[in-house]
Amino acid sequence: MASLSKENNGDSRLQYVAIDGRRKSICLGKQNDRNAGRLQDRVEALISALKTGTILEDHIQKWLVTIADTPLAKKLERAGLIKKQLKLTLEAFIDEYLAFKEQKLKPSTLITLKQTRRRITKFLGTKINIADVTEADAEKYQVFLSLQEKLSDATVARDCKRCREIFDYAKKSRIIRDNPFATLKLPSQENKERMFTVTPEMATKVLDACPSLEWKLIFAMARYGGIRMPSELVKLRWQDILWSENKIIIHSPKTAHQGKPTRIIPLFPELKPLLEQAFDAAPEGSVNVIKHCKGTKNYRKGLKEIILKAGLLPWPKLFNNLRSTRETELAKNYSLQAATAWIGNTTKIALGHYLQVTDDEWQNAITFRAESGAVSPHFVHIPVQQGQAELCKDSQSLTEVYGSCEVVRNDASCNEVIQSKEVTSLGLEPRTYGLKVCCSTN
Repeated sequence: MASLSKENNGDSRLQYVAIDGRRKSICLGKQNDRNAGRLQDRVEALISALKTGTILEDHIQKWLVTIADTPLAKKLERAGLIKKQLKLTLEAFIDEYLAFKEQKLKPSTLITLKQTRRRITKFLGTKINIADVTEADAEKYQVFLSLQEKLSDATVARDCKRCREIFDYAKKSRIIRDNPFATLKLPSQENKERMFTVTPEMATKVLDACPSLEWKLIFAMARYGGIRMPSELVKLRWQDILWSENKIIIHSPKTAHQGKPTRIIPLFPELKPLLEQAFDAAPEGSVNVIKHCKGTKNYRKGLKEIILKAGLLPWPKLFNNLRSTRETELAKNYSLQAATAWIGNTTKIALGHYLQVTDDEWQNAITFRAESGAVSPHFVHIPVQQGQAELCKDSQSLTEVYGSCEVVRNDASCNEVIQSKEVTSLGLEPRTYGLKVCCSTN
């Protein structure tokens, strides 16, 4: 428990027992009894939260926001009752978060986080307090991304996930109590409409249009090796080509943080001749398979020009659809387990974002039914029942009624035969065995 006392000069002093068991005090300055009592209650709440490791109540968090950068806040910081307070405007907090994550994330991930920072501060403003962002604001922001920024559902979902991560960090820092993006229902990140199959015929045309052996190798590694571009390509070294074993070691920055820094893929027959040519042409002492692996070479722009030169139109997601096409081929010709192991993703990711239904499969589905000669079970249902009915000699009259008709349904001549004859006492229902009366008379 904390206690209040008055000093000779009229200042209020708050005494309390810290979590280490030592008795400490804070000078509150000149305060009336009412304000001093409120400060006593709030300090006691801070001490209790530190001892139990619980999150502060909303009204205490809001109070901390109001006293940010004041002498009282600095006294509480020096006393160890609160951590050094981060700048609590939304823009400043995201900057703090980016600085914290800078050494842990890939450059491409940092770029997407900065894009999220730009969008959310554009919508909510740069000066809004992070503690004032509500769940309603999160829902409105999602609509803003779709209607105003005109982003796809997949991009909207990714952006909102980034916001969820940022506000989750604020919650862990005990700056906010609840994450306003935690319960936000996100659209699917799958975008089947942008999937495209780059057929072997198209790939051959592109390879023929490549201006150099290096560009042929870049395209072939994406199309037939299924590697990530450019992160895995720029890491490829000649020592990673295991010629005697017909294998290639792929270094993957994307999966390194998951404990999978490398994976091994076969030295596919589509790749081997090009790699052999490149190896023979490489200067002595070369380390990297691709010479221009340093910096941020614009592979996408170069590939678009080559595709146009080949007489084709650039397809969506240039390199991603090369990888998607390859995984589809591997899953079809081998197994899904082998395909995901060689491409370097999971079954869930493959099914949602990579595997395609190709035009050949659609055509096979159409022609298979026409050529198989299979008859739907619906059309053989009646003859099967009739065959079982013939086990009873009393069903001869029913057989006579059917005459030579093989299928009764939709057969006008057979219907005329049935209607022209009197139905026998057996009826038309299936025979029921095990009863004294072996037929249906209703």
